[in-house]
Order: sequence, then structure tokens, then C-alpha cells
Amino acid sequence: MKSLKKAFTLAEVLITLVIIGVIAALTIPSLLNNTNKEEYKTGLKKAYSALNQALKTEYALNGKTIKHYDDGECDGNPSCTIDKFYSQRMNIVKTMPSSESKAWTGDGEITFYTADGIAYSIDSSSTIYVDVNGDKKPNKETTKISEINDGFELWIPWSNYSEFEHENHIKAEGPAQAILNNSDSDEYDRDGDNGSED
Repeated sequence: MKSLKKAFTLAEVLITLVIIGVIAALTIPSLLNNTNKEEYKTGLKKAYSALNQALKTEYALNGKTIKHYDDGECDGNPSCTIDKFYSQRMNIVKTMPSSESKAWTGDGEITFYTADGIAYSIDSSSTIYVDVNGDKKPNKETTKISEINDGFELWIPWSNYSEFEHENHIKAEGPAQAILNNSDSDEYDRDGDNGSED
């Protein structure tokens, strides 16, 4: 007598592959989205740290704050501030008018890119717009902690400048503050244009 070998039929194998494919199609986009959000959060923390380090180094070595350049030597000219301050303390690889940048630039006038791919745009006031992945999409501002994108707004607190000279650090508000505080609370959400700056 012949013994029969047990095996899966072609139909059973194909059905199993279809089921695995459907499950993968449903779960992979969610996993990728969560990965991107974590990359954006990490990028914000890196940019925040780099800006603070530049401020502290300049103050420690030369006794000057960025206000010395913004309001003094450069008289509110962002291009001059980049040249005299940021380029001395950060590894800048490219500078351009914000209107020519593909990154999210907020209301910035001049955008500079550092070697790690982060784009920083500054205006004539104290605002710094950060796109943590440079020219890569989505190039949108983060206005809600539940919808994290690659653009964040930071600023230098001029109003309380004597305190700033001692603290010498960048400030954040809204979702950027929540991320830097390791909070997922929606109390940090703010209204704003969440559109692309393509």
C-alpha cells in the first residue's frame, strides 16, 4: 500500500499569502507614520539643543548674546545674523532666501541648512522656524500634538532680556513645548496654518 504524503494545496497557500498581505497593508502605514512622528520629535530636540549650544558657546567665549548681532551689529538683518553668529557656531552647509527653500519656513526671511539636514529659517524678529527634515515632505507646521509634522516654531525671548542673558536659551510654545517637555497633552495645541510651504 502506498502512503499518502500530507501537504498544503496551492489554494491553501495562496489564501494564507492573501491574508498576510491584507494584514501587512493595514498595519505597515500606521507603523511608518508612528516612526516618522518619532523622527520629527527627535529632530526637534536635536535642533533645540544645537541652537541652545550655539547661544551658550557664544556667550561663554565672547560674552555676547544673539541680541548683540540681531539688534546691534546686524540691525535686524537676518542674513547678517546668520553670517556673523549662526555660521560661527553651527555647521551651516547652505543658505538661501526662504522663498526659494522647499522646507517649511513659516514667516522666515532667510533659511540655512546644517550638515544634519535640518533647515532653520529666521525673520527680523526673534522667531526661528525649524523643519527637522529639511526639504523632505511633508513640510508642514505642527499645530497639534496629535498631528505631528516636521515644522516647529521656536523663539528667543527678548522681552525679558536681562533674565535671558543669564539663562541664554531658546523658548518653545505649543506642540514644540509639549514635545520638549515629553508630554502628549493636547493643552499645548494652538490654532495656525497647517498648510505646506511648497
